[in-house]
Amino acid sequence: MIVVIGKLTLKPGHNTVFMDGWADLVAEYRKESGCISYEVVQVVNNANLCYMVSKWNSEEDYERHLASPPYQKAYTYSIGFLAKVPEIDRCVVAI
Repeated sequence: MIVVIGKLTLKPGHNTVFMDGWADLVAEYRKESGCISYEVVQVVNNANLCYMVSKWNSEEDYERHLASPPYQKAYTYSIGFLAKVPEIDRCVVAI
């Protein structure tokens, strides 16, 4: 299993629209083969900072996700809301 954590810094004033749009995208992601879970969370004391946390059965499942139409749709949707390039880390569950 791998865990993918993405840190997204949003442009000020865009957080509500961004989160509303992501609700449908996350629902699509959760249906993908190999997706164990997918969450988008907002930092309590900074509404312009979000983390995407997903768990995948394998690296191959995550790579397939990156090539999928829902991912391409999310990328196109998100680009205008971001204040900077997302920071994304792939993690291996160690314990």
